[in-house]
Amino acid sequence: MTDPRRRAAEAIYNAMLQAQRDAGDAALCEALDLLAADTGQNKFRFAASVLRGTTLGRLAINDAEALRRITAFPPARRREAVGVVARQVAGAEANPARVDAIAHRLRRKLRENETDKKVLSANPAL
Repeated sequence: MTDPRRRAAEAIYNAMLQAQRDAGDAALCEALDLLAADTGQNKFRFAASVLRGTTLGRLAINDAEALRRITAFPPARRREAVGVVARQVAGAEANPARVDAIAHRLRRKLRENETDKKVLSANPAL
């Protein structure tokens, strides 16, 4: 006697194999998308993304213009400049928490850029 869960899993597996033979991975991705829509669970959407080969996670925020504006300030005023530019990026309707989050992100990116410059300017003779 086999377990009913095992039989159900085998039936799903066989259906998936047949669908893959008929339509390739696209059918499995569509089925996972439908399952995600019906259940509201993102794990199925993520599984479909993995099969498609898409990158998971958040999209990177391009802060190049904001970082250029900050570096245009004299070095002694850059700390203050981060807050000013963060307020401009956030917009007039943004709450203080949003402005602080943007300022934190800009400070982190400035630190990373400084680290990159130090690594690139290291003496190669060492």
